[in-house]
Amino acid sequence: MRRFGFSNPFTSLIANCIEGNWFSILFNGIPTGFFNPTKGVRQRDPLSPTLFILAVEAFSKGLKLQFQSGKIEYYTAARNSIPISHLTYVDDIIVFLNASKKSVSNIMKFISIFESQSTELVNRVKVVFMCLEIWRQ
Repeated sequence: MRRFGFSNPFTSLIANCIEGNWFSILFNGIPTGFFNPTKGVRQRDPLSPTLFILAVEAFSKGLKLQFQSGKIEYYTAARNSIPISHLTYVDDIIVFLNASKKSVSNIMKFISIFESQSTELVNRVKVVFMCLEIWRQ
């Protein structure tokens, strides 16, 4: 959050909302004691969508840098077309890239680095690669 320009007091306030919480489970209507969650925010937590949007924004900016540096090559559907690197919608991201070994290897490296730095995990079950060949005349 600091990289996006949020102040230290604000990021500390958000951290205090996320960290230091304790939970108790009712088992047959009886509290079973308290436990500390391992990480992150809970589903349906009011902060969850906002924090997720910030994470997607960081992913998007990092991906843009990968394309601009040439580590990942743009997919072009036609000559003189506008290159599109990726589209985001809610919690889905579609990445358009050249199907070269270099581009695929670098996108996978980028995803791994993003996961390790952000604690967001990409659902590998939902990852799909489609190689398209458009016949050019």
